[in-house]
Amino acid sequence: MRSRIHRCLLGAAAALALAAPGAAAQTTGDGVMSDNVQHLGNLREVGTGVGATIVGDHMYVTSTHALVIYDIKSDPARPELVGTFTLDVQFENEEVPTNGKILGISSDTFCVVVDPNGIENSGGSCLAVYDVSDPENVKLLTNIPDAGDHTSACLLDCTWMYGSNGSIIDLRDPKNGKKLGVRWTDALVEQGYEQVDGCHHVREVQPGIAIGSCQPLVLFSVRPQDGGSPESPVMLATGSNEDGRFIHSTRWPRDGRDKFLLVGGEEVIRPECDDTVSAFMTWDATKAQDGLGGFPKGGSFTLIDEVRPVQGTVTDGHNPYNVLGCSVHWFQEHPTFRNGGLVALAEYEQGTRFEQITPEGKIVEQGYFLPAGGSASAAYFNPHDPSIVYVVDYTRGVDVVKWTGDTYVPTGSGDVVADPNATPGTGGKGPDQPACASASGFNSAAAAPRGGKVAFRVNKREDRPFAVDVFQQSSGRRVLGNRLIARFTNRRRSFTWNGRDRTGRRPGDGNYFVRFRMKTSSGAVDSRRVTLTRRGGRFRKAPAFYQRIDCGAFQSLKLSSSAFGGTSGKALGIAYKLAVPATEVRVQVKVGRKVVRTLTGEGAPNRTYRLRVPASVARAGKLVRVVVTAQRSQGRSPTITLTARRL
Repeated sequence: MRSRIHRCLLGAAAALALAAPGAAAQTTGDGVMSDNVQHLGNLREVGTGVGATIVGDHMYVTSTHALVIYDIKSDPARPELVGTFTLDVQFENEEVPTNGKILGISSDTFCVVVDPNGIENSGGSCLAVYDVSDPENVKLLTNIPDAGDHTSACLLDCTWMYGSNGSIIDLRDPKNGKKLGVRWTDALVEQGYEQVDGCHHVREVQPGIAIGSCQPLVLFSVRPQDGGSPESPVMLATGSNEDGRFIHSTRWPRDGRDKFLLVGGEEVIRPECDDTVSAFMTWDATKAQDGLGGFPKGGSFTLIDEVRPVQGTVTDGHNPYNVLGCSVHWFQEHPTFRNGGLVALAEYEQGTRFEQITPEGKIVEQGYFLPAGGSASAAYFNPHDPSIVYVVDYTRGVDVVKWTGDTYVPTGSGDVVADPNATPGTGGKGPDQPACASASGFNSAAAAPRGGKVAFRVNKREDRPFAVDVFQQSSGRRVLGNRLIARFTNRRRSFTWNGRDRTGRRPGDGNYFVRFRMKTSSGAVDSRRVTLTRRGGRFRKAPAFYQRIDCGAFQSLKLSSSAFGGTSGKALGIAYKLAVPATEVRVQVKVGRKVVRTLTGEGAPNRTYRLRVPASVARAGKLVRVVVTAQRSQGRSPTITLTARRL
């Protein structure tokens, strides 16, 4: 929230109480919500909730009068109050910078900070720095005058803080923190950065790499290897809107490795929602990446999609009243977000909206929580139980809600299909299933067809060499098995294959797959497979016939090939090995929506089981989907779908 509207807070509480809920999907005394959201309770001791941050097992919540700390691990649905510290008056301290050891509260209007030990400062802006290493015994370390930008953010494990107005705070000695006489924004301007509107926030993406919620957006580095320092950052990438709109907050999922940048705007004291109010946006971030987890200079971000707050009748899930503004405020992606997925978004009087981001970056709303007499400032997922969401509210304190909908990446049409192959960020791994070391080498490995060529794009978790093999599985109507046609070893970065086999000739049309292999530092082998088809001399992507990575309930799951039948009537083989016990494994073979064969297999872990499907299950040319479910007596019964073509 921009500081100029803080006088409206008290009046807002009274006005918002008029927005009592009527009939809707679900209606309680606490509000109206979609049928995939439940209201679990409210943390009233916060008072006027302003901002929060979750670090480890604790949530640090600020209001206009107190810092309140909760244990959110022991019982996520009922956080336990473990510490408080009276601030008297500080505003606005929205996004709280902390590493769980020291914590900053930035006040840009006025501050009266009273410490039990007698330390006090009052008057203009200030940055108060606290020791929160013991949540039950919070101590004020120092109070830095004239350092209270509207928001402040930690860099390099809170040894530095950057303020939204350009302040640089040296906290290498937290008890003697000091504001430098230079501004980080000025350093970027000297490098050609042309600021249209001010900055509202800074967020560290990786240690030493941060993005400024400015107009234009700006990615910068304080790392020496990039030529920067905390006193003088180096600009890496920018992105702007043609209308020069105000940017409020920005998040780059997966530490800047995701292909999407999530951006929110704000427009305060706007009683009417229309197509000019601030928006929640997805931006293409791939041109700010080098494909190997780095950020080259000269990168850019471009807008993909946006949605704006909508007024309504309450019964339709939208509030007719706007007091603080028809705006997007603070938001957070679900922990499983991976190139799409779920985002919880706070929209003031329009409550909390649950948006799904499709693989194309389109935004599709899936649910909402519209509180009675509320104004949502921020939403945070509990990292220990991500179904629990904490909504910081200017009038209600903190609401605790539960998301019961899916977290999968939706399809292009916006439908959310519960298929673990599409689960963002987990590779099919459920919360009660073991992790797998063999998926630690690659962050992602993809094969992107370019006509008769294929670009092999790799994003690595470990800086180790890898190999790429290309296999041909069919030619015309002949099933070939796995014929190796190209091999590339000791590769370090992404590259493009010219499409020629080991003899220098171009292979014919048929089914292919690409295998990426890396031996990790632990000695395990991370192996990924991508299926392709070649028609008319051009490669195209094809559905997977092999489990993407050997994580989750299935240590391995594969079809014998992406093609079966053909001139030899080759049967389709299915092989699986479980990592966890199951009562049985059920296999449905589908052609279109029709189930043409159902098989069952045993569920003992660490044993390889093989099943067989005759070619007669489908006519030539048909795609066959094999849906495999590990039936479990407790916990989730994961399902994975693989595909092959009947030749």
